[in-house]
Amino acid sequence: MSTSETQSNLTAKLGPVLFLLAILLAPMIGGSPAGEQFKSDASLHALRFMLLIAATLTGVPSLMQGAWPARAAWLGLVLYAGSAVASLLIHSKALTSQVFLSTMLPGTLDILTHIAACLVAAGLWLVPEQRQRIVDVIQLGASLAAGSILLEAISAQEAGHRSVGTFFSPNFAAGFIGAALPFVVVQLLGATAASRRWTSILSLGMLGAALVATGSRGGIALGIGGVILTLLVAFIRDGIRVPIKWIGIGLGLFLIGAAVQSKTILARTAGGTTQDHSGQFRSETWNGTIQMIQASPITGHGPGNFANVYGKYATVEWTGQAHNSYLQLASECGFPALMGLLIILLATLAGHIRLPRKSTDAPLDVFSSALPAVIIVAAARGLLDSESAIPGNALILWVAIGCSLATAGRSRFGTPGFAVASVLGLVMASGATGWPQNPSTVAASGHPEIAVNLEPTARRWYVLGKALESKGDLAGSVNAYKNAAERDRNNQQVIRGLAEAQEAAGDTAGALVTWQKLIDIEEGLPGKVKAIPELTETHAVFAYAKIAAAPTTTKDVKTACLLKALSLTERYLDTSDVYITMEFGQTPGATLNQKLMKVRERRALLKDVALKCASDLMAIDTSGTDYKKPFEDDFAAYEVRFDRLIGGKL
Repeated sequence: MSTSETQSNLTAKLGPVLFLLAILLAPMIGGSPAGEQFKSDASLHALRFMLLIAATLTGVPSLMQGAWPARAAWLGLVLYAGSAVASLLIHSKALTSQVFLSTMLPGTLDILTHIAACLVAAGLWLVPEQRQRIVDVIQLGASLAAGSILLEAISAQEAGHRSVGTFFSPNFAAGFIGAALPFVVVQLLGATAASRRWTSILSLGMLGAALVATGSRGGIALGIGGVILTLLVAFIRDGIRVPIKWIGIGLGLFLIGAAVQSKTILARTAGGTTQDHSGQFRSETWNGTIQMIQASPITGHGPGNFANVYGKYATVEWTGQAHNSYLQLASECGFPALMGLLIILLATLAGHIRLPRKSTDAPLDVFSSALPAVIIVAAARGLLDSESAIPGNALILWVAIGCSLATAGRSRFGTPGFAVASVLGLVMASGATGWPQNPSTVAASGHPEIAVNLEPTARRWYVLGKALESKGDLAGSVNAYKNAAERDRNNQQVIRGLAEAQEAAGDTAGALVTWQKLIDIEEGLPGKVKAIPELTETHAVFAYAKIAAAPTTTKDVKTACLLKALSLTERYLDTSDVYITMEFGQTPGATLNQKLMKVRERRALLKDVALKCASDLMAIDTSGTDYKKPFEDDFAAYEVRFDRLIGGKL
């Protein structure tokens, strides 16, 4: 064999291996929303490289030679990717501006990796051996993800704890498990070897238990619906003989696993679990996202830029995701990108409808029976959460789309190579030269003024305001906080920072107006409708105290403000253990000890203000009620709980 033939053979094997490895690893790195950070999440960046290189080495199928659904989907792919690239170029002024480039580059790469996964899967699905490997890898990845969820569920001490495993949230975990279930079901349907049959049955039991352990009601319903649809497609359309005995054992173990973890969903249904206020928060988030889309309907605000821009349009508190894949895509890349995605989904499903019933054509084997259910489950989950932002959830959908296009289009490989060489070169150059600059790294190095130019978001302006304040530049800090408030209008921490800076600059009247704005946020829709209302924010305690202390405040208003300050403090001190841990986890800090110091400093300030409010209330309350002593006891009890949960572990 010649050297060139050896190299060609190696290249042909390496592409599929990289693809399968990326699909296996994707659910293991589901914790970080794709595009959130650039060059700091090494595993996510490596995943992008693996898929793009796999497409380059493997070659892509010529879908235009297939049936009309495949050709329509090909046009949708071009529109989907082209709109993202156009949005990147427009918002970066053809890559001459680094503003938001640190998020738009990975955001664009994520869309290209979706297409790479789709096209490689379309080619590999035509080879029976590769079909088996794809299903094997998805089953293994799903089993590993389910294992991480179950380990968390077993160790959880709080009743109704919603497990996330390796994922960003329990809803994303449920979305991935639900989309993977049809592949495991068809693995069992087509298994001939006893070892593969029993591993499929075991996987079904693990996935059933993990799905229920997430506590996601929508995820559970879609997961079960996907299993039923898979069996119906296999039996009715594809004429596959269903092994009743083995399916019964598999589904029985699935139900047993679900029953073992049923305490989670039962507690949530009874209203006794956490994160149970998501409906209205989602609705308000969608309203804000629609306003964001209306501001730039054609080009969006830049791929990956939702978290950077959304705060300006939010009607409730800020969130980093739109909780809807389609709205998020439109807000970032514009309506053309959304149209491309919808064309792809509709054409793919139309291709399945057009397939002849009980076909004996080779690509239409038992494994293909899973594809409609996978696409429907994953696409439906995108209506409730930004599934496309999580690698595992996004890739299982795009792999299913690619496999479906191969089934519908009967395509064969075309010219080897994927048009990503320039993108790969750009990313490799950025890794070597440090371009574009990472705002987080720049800010951490003591240059917040440069970071805010690279990423003019509320958090960057807020950090700059803090830095200017520490240097004595009060006018500059007030301006920085105002810029932060403009970009995240419901952020209580930002509004408090502005009020305190105005006070320090001598603008007492302006500070009182800002303090009142903070109270309006707390008592209005943003304060009432939150993603996690159990995680109490205490910034309004300081606002109530300031309004109560103002010389022009009447006695009745002062009394009401002091009572509200104490009530909010009490709510904070009643925080359950899981949210004490969550507060600590969300506190910024390079080390655990730094985080611990910041949390305790923040609580010490709150204690001082709360006790001062209690003393002021006792001075004007003639009933003789001791407001101060109970709070001293409650703070002491809270510290004991905190040390048990956090302090003793450091």
